[in-house]
Amino acid sequence: VNATESMAGTMKTPDGKTHTTTSTGTSTDTWMKTSKGWMLHSMRPGASKTTMDGKPYDPYAALPMTPGKKGKT
Repeated sequence: VNATESMAGTMKTPDGKTHTTTSTGTSTDTWMKTSKGWMLHSMRPGASKTTMDGKPYDPYAALPMTPGKKGKT
């Protein structure tokens, strides 16, 4: 299944300012029918885009680096 998600809202940053954010993304999802019903088997992320106050925004860039983990600092 090719899925598309979107979100819009407001958030308050630690400095007390309120910002408008939007996010859209796609994924390819695989579902399996089991005795308990349909269950999500896997999800492969696709393209995504996030904005804050209308400007491109990388939400992961603001996260602190965790020792032993790869990521942005």
